[in-house]
Amino acid sequence: FADPLVRNNATIGGNLVTASSAADMAIPLLTLDALIKIESVREKREVKLKEFFLGPGKTVLHDDEMIVGIEFEQSDINKNGYFIKLGQRKAMAIAIASLALNLEVKQNKITQIRIAMGSAAPMPIRLTGLEEFLKNKEIKNGLIEEAINKVNEEINPISDIRASEEYRRYISGILFKRAFKKLT
Repeated sequence: FADPLVRNNATIGGNLVTASSAADMAIPLLTLDALIKIESVREKREVKLKEFFLGPGKTVLHDDEMIVGIEFEQSDINKNGYFIKLGQRKAMAIAIASLALNLEVKQNKITQIRIAMGSAAPMPIRLTGLEEFLKNKEIKNGLIEEAINKVNEEINPISDIRASEEYRRYISGILFKRAFKKLT
């Protein structure tokens, strides 16, 4: 996930505490429903990653706290996942948009699903409305197009030097479609 310059020095926790919408590791960890283990000299606590981010550059961490671990369950949904990222180049690319999808399908029906996106809102987000929409749905023609519309209802991308809001909306649907097709 890291570029060649930081690959040997960076930490997953360091990537998370930036609370950047484009933080690569936050996106798949959100779909794994990760638990963040936090410690300071005064206490130890645990926080679900989906509750860790408060806003751009802001987390629940206090000044004297640090991430000491990340845990997630070994469950069926966590065995079938996919991460896709669009950047301007292969190395050292900040995501224009990224998406992680964890999916469990039984008898052509979606039984469990988790979807998260980066660079699609002020902070990394789970698309819980889309998850609810897709859960227990049969995989059939037209479902992806309906889901793409739901993606655009849930995201709130910005325009910046890397891409416009409109482009991020467009590419978010494409990333979802690619990930969904890869896993089904």
